[in-house]
Amino acid sequence: MTITPNDLSTIDTRARSWGLICYALYGLGVAVFFSLFVGVGINYWLKPQMKNTLVDSHITWQIRTFWYTFALMLVGIATAYINLGYLLIFAGALLLCIRTVWGAIQLYRCRPM
Repeated sequence: MTITPNDLSTIDTRARSWGLICYALYGLGVAVFFSLFVGVGINYWLKPQMKNTLVDSHITWQIRTFWYTFALMLVGIATAYINLGYLLIFAGALLLCIRTVWGAIQLYRCRPM
């Protein structure tokens, strides 16, 4: 069953707000990579508090997004001297954009990941 955004009395609005803030930090991470570290720090801090809420699956999604992006960027930087790295860095940025937008849309629609 999907909860509509107008029916916020049935979900924890505080949890949803924190989830949207973290998605905004991840979106900002495309331009300012440091904001990703702030976002993932908030996610690890919130994870125990958000158990059994709508945002629990989103926090897991965001943490995985960070680690996938971080791994692609790290390998991309390490292999940039053979020009493969630039493709991996681009793929990491693209992955970050897609997963952030998709997750934010799902959270806005009050759907779990």
